[in-house]
Amino acid sequence: MDLSRRHILRKYRLILCILLLALAAAAQNTGGSCQAADEKKPSSTDDSIAAAARSSTNQKAHGKKVFSDEDMEAWSGPLPRLKMEGTENSDEITSAITT
Repeated sequence: MDLSRRHILRKYRLILCILLLALAAAAQNTGGSCQAADEKKPSSTDDSIAAAARSSTNQKAHGKKVFSDEDMEAWSGPLPRLKMEGTENSDEITSAITT
């Protein structure tokens, strides 16, 4: 047999193995299609859980907090913020470090 022909056969075997593994994995994930009709009906506890979930989602949601630059200033530490624009504040920072 020719060397290139063997190489092609190896590629086809590899592709076939990958396809078989993929089909086996897909077959394992498709469970639940053989369930009886009794198992598909929701029970009374499922109805009460669903009603509780609906009532909790109907409650008014609280507004989310939007953080701004002023909020970030309130969380600042003992050192002043480093100014990137305008006049520099390196003297204020060094004096805060030394004290």
